[in-house]
Amino acid sequence: MRKVSVSVKSEPTTAANAVGAGRIAGRLARGRGLSRHPGSRLAQVAVWGCWILAALCVAWTVTADGFQTTVLGTAMVFAAAGIGVGLQLKTLKLLSLAQGSMLGVGAYGQLILTGRYHWDFLSALVVSALIASGVGIVLGVAAVRVRTHYYILLTAAVQAIGAACMSGLTSLTGGPQGDATPATVSLLGLRLISVSQLAVLAAIVAVAAALLADLIHRAALGRRMIAAGSSPILARASGASPVAANIWGNVLMAVFGAIAGSVYAPLIGYLGPAEFSLGISITCVLVGVVSTRVSFSLAIVAAVLLQELTQELSDVGSLSGVIYGGIIVLVGTGIALGTTRPFHWPSRRPGRSESPVGASGEVVVSK
Repeated sequence: MRKVSVSVKSEPTTAANAVGAGRIAGRLARGRGLSRHPGSRLAQVAVWGCWILAALCVAWTVTADGFQTTVLGTAMVFAAAGIGVGLQLKTLKLLSLAQGSMLGVGAYGQLILTGRYHWDFLSALVVSALIASGVGIVLGVAAVRVRTHYYILLTAAVQAIGAACMSGLTSLTGGPQGDATPATVSLLGLRLISVSQLAVLAAIVAVAAALLADLIHRAALGRRMIAAGSSPILARASGASPVAANIWGNVLMAVFGAIAGSVYAPLIGYLGPAEFSLGISITCVLVGVVSTRVSFSLAIVAAVLLQELTQELSDVGSLSGVIYGGIIVLVGTGIALGTTRPFHWPSRRPGRSESPVGASGEVVVSK
């Protein structure tokens, strides 16, 4: 290996980024995914395995009875909301702590519009999704300049504002004491009146969210979001607008949360600010991080395990918060160490350097 110095008038890092961007842009244009090697049988087996586990969790939700139905239905709600966080993390490499407030937008939308103004379920859901989209647009515009931990702080502020609105707007939300939600959901001519029926609806929403997220990730929109999350140079080289891609990613995250919240409201029957706290946002983050590993369907499995763990820890007493917090610390450490990046399957072809231009402006040539 010998190094040949090359004089570059522009900044070396710019040249390196341009070469790397051009190569990856070619892959994007040909429709090749960036998260795993195409045609890998191991990848296909892992994805199908995740879907089988998710199907078992859905079957458990459908056949459960009593209080277990509410627990599993809640897990499906958190899975749908967490998939929105996972899609944003897997493409734009942004981590949101505002999903608890987005759940609140959907849930309180059902409380106010269906409970007090007698709207139907779907109309209230659409309005809640539009309100959440407005928040997503603001976050998307800010995400062009605000990245990494600054974006996390921004979404934490949005979560705090949402919690303050839920507590302060007493005439609409019921204040800190909360309010009861309508116990009946009218959907496409069907009346869902039991907890088991609402849990099935939550499971359908979770599965639909996983399928939609996987479709978006593989489609042209997902490739543009991946490019924007990698670098603005890569996004422009692939013909994508970084601003539009960031807006789309944040809007999708918010809409997934609002739709999940619309199902959550009639499922639990009573809403209060505590149901949409920062802890709920962190739960959605945990589920979302897991969903980025192999398949978005893994979020369903993670949410069910997390809810079951929470129920088991409730018998421990005061140590339950310590144990749950320890799990959060472990996952947070994994994020910091980069172990929660989208899974990369090994390529069958020998590896090649993304760019022949080094950071110091030298070209590395194999002897």
